[in-house]
Amino acid sequence: MSVPNVIVTLMAGRLADVSSHRLMILAACLALWALHTAATALAQGYGMLILLRILVAIFEGPAGPLSFSVISDVFSLRSGRSTAMGIFQACINVGAAAGSAVGGIVVDWAGWQAAFALVPLPSFVVAVLIVLTAREPHRNKAQCTHVKQREEDDEACELDTERGLERASQYTAVSSAAQSIASGTPTPTSRHALAKAAAVEAETLSQSIRRVFSSRTYQCFFVGFVGHAALVAATDAWMPALFHRSSVLSTAQVGGGLGLAILSGSTAKLAGGLLVEWLGTLDLRWYCWLPAICKALTLVSYLVWFHLMSTHQHDASWALWGLRLLCVPYFLNGFQAAPELTMSVSCCDSHHRGLANAIFAVGGALTNSCTNALVGMLSDSSTAMHGSAGALRQAMELSACIAISVSIVAFLLASLVIRGELAVC
Repeated sequence: MSVPNVIVTLMAGRLADVSSHRLMILAACLALWALHTAATALAQGYGMLILLRILVAIFEGPAGPLSFSVISDVFSLRSGRSTAMGIFQACINVGAAAGSAVGGIVVDWAGWQAAFALVPLPSFVVAVLIVLTAREPHRNKAQCTHVKQREEDDEACELDTERGLERASQYTAVSSAAQSIASGTPTPTSRHALAKAAAVEAETLSQSIRRVFSSRTYQCFFVGFVGHAALVAATDAWMPALFHRSSVLSTAQVGGGLGLAILSGSTAKLAGGLLVEWLGTLDLRWYCWLPAICKALTLVSYLVWFHLMSTHQHDASWALWGLRLLCVPYFLNGFQAAPELTMSVSCCDSHHRGLANAIFAVGGALTNSCTNALVGMLSDSSTAMHGSAGALRQAMELSACIAISVSIVAFLLASLVIRGELAVC
């Protein structure tokens, strides 16, 4: 699933930077994603199941770059962007929590096929609402830009007007600016829009990627996000298997408990967006300090949790308490989402934000796949010595500690360069 997801996500990031129909594309992908998820219930064999999951990954890929590109155009860094990112991420957690709880109940009641058929239904409703109610926003002029990129943009503004018109004619997003110049009354803003469109059109994908990575702040946050993706793969993805191996809880109990933990994370994501937006007005480095502090607390909480799991692994009543205590690390880890994703689209101009977020998503997807495989191999290699549950728990703990440590170092390094590298317009 990761290979097609990576390819489509990069394409979607590029599309989000030049298209003027992002919301319509998002609605179509959402509906097709839901359709193929529901169709999974009809899979007749392993091959059909894999094919449908690949199609799900293909239509899921564009959601992130398109959504974050739109959000960053509606809200600027100083006027609600972090809060919007927190709300967006919190809603993802609410959906995941509801899906985990409802899915567990449906599986116990009617089997896994029924869960695949029922859970995607709300997505069709959302797709219709987007088509009927949402309006495409204009590219946001209030942005946080790399100083070097701003200088390059100023040079681009000096491009010949006729060349700008020729290039911009291929872009619906800047048609109004083209008309302004064609009418004989060009403005600095319209000239800049045309010049920028021409520059983006002329760039290859590799050039655009290098442009995004020219920001050291972006580089650090990318590494921090990769560490976060590894943590999610090492803990969230394997947690159901750990509880099934070490306890006698039903699928509904495990799903409900994990749903509650995920829901606690959504509260933290919303709070993190509000908190970092306020702290960021005092010092821009809080966009780095807050996730670093919360990651450190997450590390401590996970170490305590895994220790308690190891000492009570034969206590059946402990399993329910273990599920409830998972709310602590999930809550602490949620605070990093809003500042991290805000910086993913704030380190570049409005014509590269979709690609910037797509690169984050690609890095996260690849890291997620590799970490899942690593945890599985580490667990299998020590099963004979520690037992099935003990081996998996140790593999998860080791992987989580490494992932969190990488993120902490990356965020602290970002705090050293963010003020000198970013300028708020």
